[in-house]
Amino acid sequence: MLLRRVCIACALFVASAEVAGACDTAGFKGLDGLRLHRPVPGPIASGFGMRQHPLLRIPKFHYGLDFAAARGDPVQATAKGRISFAGPKGEYGNLVMIEHGDGLASTYGHLSRIGVKEGDCVGPGAVIGPAGSTGMTAEVIVHLEVHVQGKHVDPAPVIDDTPR
Repeated sequence: MLLRRVCIACALFVASAEVAGACDTAGFKGLDGLRLHRPVPGPIASGFGMRQHPLLRIPKFHYGLDFAAARGDPVQATAKGRISFAGPKGEYGNLVMIEHGDGLASTYGHLSRIGVKEGDCVGPGAVIGPAGSTGMTAEVIVHLEVHVQGKHVDPAPVIDDTPR
């Protein structure tokens, strides 16, 4: 019985250390050499830049990448960090924002529900919620934005295409 209590205490300590480590910064030192995990394994359905909005049918700048997904696919954090926003946000639907440190942030839109809360620490690959079609979207997608010092940047050059 004592051994079982010690093992449970060790497991809790290791889990706590992993969560605490997740809130360390991603070590962001600029876009050169930065690699972010894909939020879902699906292909990119829409890129960064000007495009015809799929619902409004007008030219509109698209500030991120849309990844094709199936409803309910687990959406994963691209890098470790702290959840700075988790809730509904206009055309993004259910949105999660992660601050990775040193001015780097990522946002994930159109989730069917949110599986994290503000202040949570997440590691790379942590599930933040399931894919969906909330907000202003014509299909099930995961919208990913990357922000550096508050400015939108094209995520495509820094997304790791290695399968997970």
